[in-house]
Amino acid sequence: MSHTRTAPLTRFINILKDLSGVFGIVPTKVIHLFYDDNTTCIAFNFNRSLFFNFKFYLGYHDNECITRPTVNAMTYWFMTFCHELAHNYVHDHNAKHEHYFSSFAEVYMPKFLDILKNHEAPNELLHKSKRVKY
Repeated sequence: MSHTRTAPLTRFINILKDLSGVFGIVPTKVIHLFYDDNTTCIAFNFNRSLFFNFKFYLGYHDNECITRPTVNAMTYWFMTFCHELAHNYVHDHNAKHEHYFSSFAEVYMPKFLDILKNHEAPNELLHKSKRVKY
């Protein structure tokens, strides 16, 4: 691996480790990284092991996470975790998968928000958010 990829890889690994903790997952047992330039696959679940494509972290989030993980990046990968964990129960993308996907997000949201607090990410939300008029 190129030395230019070492720091981004470490940042991505740390995000995935933090998120693994949210779900009570031992990362060394079921979390895997891969890099594939020739696919649109962001992540997948194979035999209850989760695989995350480093290519998408680099393209979508690394520039914003140089100092610390952002709310945007953490939320994206949290939801990706939820999606892939739902495949432990349902293989296809259907209403049942959607049920498990949203259930994971709902059940683990408090722990996820605790992780964001640990990264001081909520301050970022306050400074960047705009009031929405209804």
